[in-house]
Parts: sequence; structure tokens; C-alpha cells
Amino acid sequence: MNVGDYVRTKNGNIRKIKEVIDKAYIDDPDYYVDKVLINIEQNRAEDTIYMEGWLFEEDVIKSSSNIIDLIEVGDYVDKLKVVDKYEDYIVVETFDERIVIDKEDSIKSIVTKEQFSQMEYKVGE
Repeated sequence: MNVGDYVRTKNGNIRKIKEVIDKAYIDDPDYYVDKVLINIEQNRAEDTIYMEGWLFEEDVIKSSSNIIDLIEVGDYVDKLKVVDKYEDYIVVETFDERIVIDKEDSIKSIVTKEQFSQMEYKVGE
């Protein structure tokens, strides 16, 4: 993992690596962590509010310099559901057609299937 890479975490968040730190003290000099920590940056939609925080390397399930590599079937890209994924492109579905998005296309937003599930309200439960 390198600065500028994107990561997908176990809980479905996608973040961009801002800084990599090999060893660190967390809040207290007596609490020393001898693991790689990643200082991450998150862009919250169009409001461009940035949140910084720590992410342990062990919480990362995938990393890539191209964000499309982290997208999975069931995620939503630019408000459209991903129905197929291939090595160099994904397929999203609109009401009446399927659209191919490749590595060269600009992606504006992603909501992972895990995030979508966390926000879901189930009627009748």
C-alpha cells in the first residue's frame, strides 16, 4: 500500500491513503503500536469535508491505485447498481439498460453494499 492508493476495509468503507506510518504511539506514549498504520482521507460527497483518521493495515481487505479495482458486484457507483465486474471494467444497470464503466472513466461516488446494508431500514422487523 502506497500514498495515493485506495483501500476497501472489512466494514465496506473505501478510503484514500494520505500517509503511511510504520510505527506509532497512539494517544499515549505507553501505548506503542508496532504495526503499519494508515492515515486516511475521506471526501464526503460534494460537500468536500475531509475527515482524517487512523486505519490499521489489518482492517484493509483490498488496495489499489485504481478505485475501480475495489468495487464489487452489489455496490452502487454514481447511484447505479453494479451488476457485473471484470478485470478492467464494471457493468452498472439503469432502469432500461446496462452501462460499462472502465478504468479510464471518472467515478464520482461509491456506496458499498456493506454501507447500503448498514443504512437499510427493514419494514416489519
